[in-house]
Amino acid sequence: TRQSGCLLFDGPSGRWARLTSLDGLAGNQVRSFCASGPYVWVGSYGGIARFDKQYLSKKWGISL
Repeated sequence: TRQSGCLLFDGPSGRWARLTSLDGLAGNQVRSFCASGPYVWVGSYGGIARFDKQYLSKKWGISL
């Protein structure tokens, strides 16, 4: 993204959630994304961040 963080989409509910550096991203210009096992990994120009899917689901009410 262009300095906007990472958008997550929950298909069944149609909800979007945005992760930014305020949520723990290493930078807001995201270059890569991978959902693997219980984690979501987000790569940016600032580094790599790992988020627990259960945490994200509880915080934004989306299922991953």
